[in-house]
Amino acid sequence: TDTGGTPLAPALMYNDSRARDEASRISSHATAESAAQGATSGLPKLLYLQTRYPQARHVLHQADWVAGKLCNRFDFSDANNALKTGYDVVNDCWPAWLDNLGVNRRLLPTVYTPGSYIGDISAHWSHYFHLPATTKVIAGTTDSIAAFMATGANQPGEAVTSLGSTLVLKIISEQPVFAPQFGIYSHRLGKLWLAGGASNSGGAVLR
Repeated sequence: TDTGGTPLAPALMYNDSRARDEASRISSHATAESAAQGATSGLPKLLYLQTRYPQARHVLHQADWVAGKLCNRFDFSDANNALKTGYDVVNDCWPAWLDNLGVNRRLLPTVYTPGSYIGDISAHWSHYFHLPATTKVIAGTTDSIAAFMATGANQPGEAVTSLGSTLVLKIISEQPVFAPQFGIYSHRLGKLWLAGGASNSGGAVLR
């Protein structure tokens, strides 16, 4: 988007795989643990878009854009959505190897822990939705992690499957597990980790 959050191009869907050339470059630079590999991940999409829209000022996941509209700033994301765009959730940083790929770091958001305070709702949306001016905008998460949390699972070894376009499996672990060759990656979940991946055998396969 531009500085004010106006999109410069149509949004790319989660399963958009046009950035195959960019994805092939990532594997030679990314660490073995990175979840940013594969053409449908956020990082190859970022590489694809930044060359085509040099005037861009922010790269946003859908949750970032919606939250950004609510509080009128577009320079943040959450650690769950940022994972497949290359964010290092173990060390809580954008890793140095992104520079070897030519990632424009000025586009990268400040990453917040899911559930943490971002800012207050803007006066416009407070009035529009009849919400108190003190309404807080909070860093979000991904759909499958939200589904996991909704079940109440909270102990190591507890696992949840959720069925949508894909079939997602996540299990609470005391240590992060990364095996990109099998599509397995981990999100931080407080002092624990949420390990898992997604299968193509979800609702979308019915098409």
